[in-house]
Amino acid sequence: MQDESDFDLDVDVGQQPIEDEVQDEQEESEVEESQTEATSEGVERKKSGWVDLSAIPEDVRKPIEGRLGELTREKAKEAFKARQLEAELNQLKAKFEKVEPPKEIQMPSYELAIENPEEFNRQNRAYNDSLIAKRQYDDAIKAQEERSVALQQQQTQRQLETYAQKVKALDVDPALMLEAERNLADAGIAQKIGGFLLADEDGAALVKELGGNFEELYQLSQMSPERIVSYIERNVRPRLSKVKKHSAPPPPTRVSGSRGTGTKSVNDKFGFTIE
Repeated sequence: MQDESDFDLDVDVGQQPIEDEVQDEQEESEVEESQTEATSEGVERKKSGWVDLSAIPEDVRKPIEGRLGELTREKAKEAFKARQLEAELNQLKAKFEKVEPPKEIQMPSYELAIENPEEFNRQNRAYNDSLIAKRQYDDAIKAQEERSVALQQQQTQRQLETYAQKVKALDVDPALMLEAERNLADAGIAQKIGGFLLADEDGAALVKELGGNFEELYQLSQMSPERIVSYIERNVRPRLSKVKKHSAPPPPTRVSGSRGTGTKSVNDKFGFTIE
């Protein structure tokens, strides 16, 4: 008969040790969390429109990568030109602030010419010099003003072109977009924040969003430009983010025929003038 002392009565030979079970459970939990994170990341990427280019065949991927690179370079070039224009405008404004008009000198009297001819000649020379300095100052200011106007026109034209591209990217009926722009102009919104709408990255989408909401346009028409911009940042721009996240744009429609490409002034587009 076998002695009970030969067996370890505290261990169930058919059961795995508790430490091993805990370790296995931790490993399984980590694997499940990793799979959940990967799945969640994949879902988020799919929702955001993320595309894994590495999964696309090389003969298809190469042209796409080339076009993406070209678009990135074009966008960087446009941003660089915009910064250059803005920098030059700021430099001109700084010059206007620093330059002071020459001191005005009165012409000496003819009595002084009789009483003290030497003093008369000295004052007369100073007077003539002041006239020359004043003429040079006026010419310089005029040239700076003309250059500033030209730069502002270039900047506005560039913004209009960028705005037109963004309108095209929205893929909306041009007639509806034109109506939205007119509604903003009629409500006085465009006159107050036209420059903001042209320069903003979401300017075209903001115009589309606001242009069809007459109640909102009326409320904004009673506000100052600063309050309008603040309202847009708090209430309108978040709506654009929701639209981008939850709705996909319809496929672009090809339209045959030609269309005029005449340039539009700021007044034609929005009914306002940037000063």
